[in-house]
Amino acid sequence: MARPVDPNLRIELLAAAEAEFAQRGVEATRIDDIVARAGRSKGAFYQYFESKDDLFRHLVEGLLARLGTLVATPLVTDEKHPPTPERFLQLWLARDEAIFEFIWANRDLVRLILHGGFSPNFGDLMDAFAERLYDVIFASLEWGKQHHVYRRDFNAHLVAVMIAGAYDRLARELVDSDGNRPNIRLWITEAQSFVLNGIID
Repeated sequence: MARPVDPNLRIELLAAAEAEFAQRGVEATRIDDIVARAGRSKGAFYQYFESKDDLFRHLVEGLLARLGTLVATPLVTDEKHPPTPERFLQLWLARDEAIFEFIWANRDLVRLILHGGFSPNFGDLMDAFAERLYDVIFASLEWGKQHHVYRRDFNAHLVAVMIAGAYDRLARELVDSDGNRPNIRLWITEAQSFVLNGIID
C-alpha cells in the first residue's frame, strides 16, 4: 500500500537542504544531514528526490524562476500610452531594486550558486538565466532608443552585455557583504546613473 503523501514534506526537505548547503556547502552536505535537520527519514527524501544533486537542482530552478519573474517585469505595459522618459527610468530603477532585494533576501542560496557551490551539471540553468537577463536588458535599451529616452547612436548589444555583467558583479558584492544590509536603492541608483550618463538622450 502506497504511503500517504505529506504536503509539507517536500517543502521541509528543501528548506532543510538550503540551510545545510548554506552552512556546509553542497559537496560536504550529506543526505543524512538534510533528513536529520528536517526530522525525516531517508525514505521520505527519496519520495521526492533522486539524489542530493536532484534536490539542489530543484532549489536552483525555484530560485531562478522567481528571480526570472522579477527580471521579466515589463516596464511598458501599454504601447499606446507609453511612459514618459522619466517614468520609464523610474520603472527600470524599481525593477532593479526589486531584483536586488530578492537577491539579498535569498543571499545564502545565491552565494552558493554564484561561487560554484554546485556541480557543472547546473551550468545550463545559469547560462539560460544569463541569456534571459541579457534579452530583457537589450529589449529595454532598444525601446528606450526608439522612444528618445536614450541616444540612438550607441550599440545596444554592447551596452546590454556590460549591464548584465555589472548585475552579476553587484549580485556578488551583495551576497559577499559582511552581513550588514547595504543601501540597495543607493547602489542601484548610482549604477544606473553611471550607465545613463553615457547613453541618455
